[in-house]
Parts: sequence; structure tokens; C-alpha cells
Amino acid sequence: DMTALHQVVAVDIAPGERWMAVLSVGEGHPILEVVALREWLAGKPYRSQCTLNPYPGTLIAERWEGGRLHLVSDVDLRVDDSAARVDSIGGERRYVLDPGDCSLAD
Repeated sequence: DMTALHQVVAVDIAPGERWMAVLSVGEGHPILEVVALREWLAGKPYRSQCTLNPYPGTLIAERWEGGRLHLVSDVDLRVDDSAARVDSIGGERRYVLDPGDCSLAD
């Protein structure tokens, strides 16, 4: 029960093992968390550095490249309000997440 939701469906460790992306789901709804892997392995509590909740859409972590996580979603992840995000559902949007400051770029 460390992750945001109870069922972990994917774990992707960044090259260099600095970060770990954890995708968990609850009732079919995904949440992505990025965790400082070395700290967690050293016995510190599980703490999400970045959390992305794509509700009502979906989210896939594709790959790590250059210390950043490449993502695909069917909603605009930059819209904070889930009710407003409904209007953006459809298509494929690609983002790059920088876990250092949790910023998203196209």
C-alpha cells in the first residue's frame, strides 16, 4: 500500500537507477508516480517526487531517455482540473517528464 493506488501494473527504472516510474491502478484508473529509487532502496520511506493523474484519461510510460521519462496520454496532462480535462480526451499526446522539477514538455 505504498503506491497511490493498490495495484501496481508497471515499474520502469531509469538508466543509472536514479528514478523509478511506478504505474498503479484502482478501478481501471491509472496514476503514475516517479520515485527517487536510491533513497527508497536505502530504506527511506516511499515518496513520490512527481505524480501524474490523467483521470479521466489514460497514461503510458514509454521509455527513459536522457534522465527524462517519455509519456503518452489521451488527455491534456497540463490541465489540472479533471472535469475540464474531459474536453481534451482523444488522440495521442506525447510528453517528456523531467523528474527533477516535475515539468512536462512536448
